Amino acid sequence: LVVARVKALRLGDGLEAGVTLGPLVSAAGRDKVAAHVEDAVAKGGRVLTGGSRPAPGSGLDAGTFFEPTVIVDSTIDMRCFKEETFGPLVPLFRFDSESEAVQLANDTEYGLAEFMDIKYVCMGLNYQ
Repeated sequence: LVVARVKALRLGDGLEAGVTLGPLVSAAGRDKVAAHVEDAVAKGGRVLTGGSRPAPGSGLDAGTFFEPTVIVDSTIDMRCFKEETFGPLVPLFRFDSESEAVQLANDTEYGLAEFMDIKYVCMGLNYQ
């Protein structure tokens, strides 16, 4: 479900009709997303979609665009877990219990946002 929704995003000029994801604010921001993806892959993460700058000749390769990216097999030693990415990167983490999920969500020095894809709505209501 996550991959399908991310693949449906349309990268481009935010003033064009149908575009749902524009460029990052700077080249440094784009490069940080790329570094987080590279770090995750080096540590065992798998890219399911995206993972790079737009292809050469796409018309978006010269700007600060980065493909919307989903990574699975994410772990807590990855930069995308401990640092704010501020880009189109969705690292997915597995957990075995509610208490582990809360512990992972709170294991940061930043006020980062976490989201849970849950099977049972009543479980999610415990953590609003």
